[in-house]
Amino acid sequence: MEPIPVPSEPTTRPSTHFTPLDDLTSSFLLNAKVQTYSHQYSSIYFLRLHEMKKAVSLVARAKWANAPGGPQHVPRVLDIKKGKLCYVIGTVYMEMRLKPSILDDIAKDEFNIAAPPSSKYFSDDDAIMLEDESGRVKLVGDVLAKAGLVTGIIVGALGMETPAGDFEVVDYCFAGLPPQSSLGGSSSSKSDKMDID
Repeated sequence: MEPIPVPSEPTTRPSTHFTPLDDLTSSFLLNAKVQTYSHQYSSIYFLRLHEMKKAVSLVARAKWANAPGGPQHVPRVLDIKKGKLCYVIGTVYMEMRLKPSILDDIAKDEFNIAAPPSSKYFSDDDAIMLEDESGRVKLVGDVLAKAGLVTGIIVGALGMETPAGDFEVVDYCFAGLPPQSSLGGSSSSKSDKMDID
């Protein structure tokens, strides 16, 4: 066994420069005396809907082009007609009564009453909404149980409005993955081929 080499001079650690944590986090701190609720996310959701609507529309047209009943695309949620098969594209909003609420936090700060913590965020009373810039409609239907929808996802929904005003979904689609860029080089180059004995 070889002996462990010992350096001839003691090792020194070079000094480093760091920024104190207080300087780094000041832009993320909220001033409790000056509370503002002007930072909303609706503009982000509508921008994402505007951009993703094109991709979902292409998938929806291809998927339902030959569907029985010849469903037509309805550009806005509020333009859905009762009893007419169509498809609409929008942003999913999961209405969950057990989900934490900013209003509960404000009440706690104002009245020093803490809401009891919830062991879960979902319940049988939850509803799935589809919204766009014009409005919101409640989605219903057996196919939604396995759809795995979450708030913020852009989806195309095929179905019709019920007499109760809900949209009964019979099928749905997503934008899918964007086209993948090549890693470079031709896939038929000699170096990419595998030799098989």
